[in-house]
Amino acid sequence: MSPGNTEWGNELRAKGVWCLVARVASKGPGANEKRLGYDQFQPGTQVYCIPPNRNDDDAEVKVFGYGKRFSRLVTTTLFAKHLKHWNAEYITDPKLLKVLSPPWDAKEDSQMLAFMVAQAREGAQWPAIELRDWNRTRAQRSTGGPGWLAQLRSSISTMLGGKKKKKRKKSR
Repeated sequence: MSPGNTEWGNELRAKGVWCLVARVASKGPGANEKRLGYDQFQPGTQVYCIPPNRNDDDAEVKVFGYGKRFSRLVTTTLFAKHLKHWNAEYITDPKLLKVLSPPWDAKEDSQMLAFMVAQAREGAQWPAIELRDWNRTRAQRSTGGPGWLAQLRSSISTMLGGKKKKKRKKSR
């Protein structure tokens, strides 16, 4: 029986999504090795992952997490070998929900995929068929909201008290 299928579990659970979670490894890339976004996080930081397409240490994984500078939300790409302690978790943080959903959701197939990928990273069989089906139904959707530049423009315009001006029709 899964955690959400109790008699009254669905009504009491906070709004959230199932997600694949890992921790940034303490052993970073070598001097001549590609770093990707490793420097954005401190070792041991928990990051929230979009599942990689293959079970390989050199697979690139898109991750979201709170960075080491000002605890801001960072989106970057890491190699799978720089992530340890893979697991599935139910995430309820509102800031993370904006970037994780879609493709992650509260459905049982997202929960199962997260657990299967986590187990595969620890040595179990890779869930290629399940991952392909999950990607077909979810990964086609766009993730997150407007970009940081659009958010900045919006906040500046509201700070200046300006509303969007309507164009006047030319009179003939």
